[in-house]
Amino acid sequence: PEAWNQAFNMFTDNPIVGSGLGGFSELNTLNYPHNLILETASETGITGLLALLTVLTLAAIGVFRVRRWQEGRFLAAVSAIWLTNSMVSLDIRNRLLWICLTLCLIAPTLVSDRRKSVAYIGQEPPPTAIGDTDMAPR
Repeated sequence: PEAWNQAFNMFTDNPIVGSGLGGFSELNTLNYPHNLILETASETGITGLLALLTVLTLAAIGVFRVRRWQEGRFLAAVSAIWLTNSMVSLDIRNRLLWICLTLCLIAPTLVSDRRKSVAYIGQEPPPTAIGDTDMAPR
């Protein structure tokens, strides 16, 4: 599509830092290119693109770590749908996409806390900090 070509051309014109947030809609007749990767590249350059790819990678790792839990599989499915949709429809300011990615990032912590609370019902959890040993005062 034309919007994708415009976004790619903007990226090649300013590859390091892009045209600035909101730059696509300022410099084109369209609001956004309907592609998260191209919009990020055109508005924030390679620096923003690397940041986005880092967030996406960490979110994928987070979901992979909780895949055994039903909630983890549900989160993975919802995230995949939103991410796929963001490649053809959404813009970078879509709150639901960022909420979904944030949940992916914190999912391992949430599941880890849940597993600890289930595993140690009626038992004392093992020491977790340096100095939190059997010899430490309680």
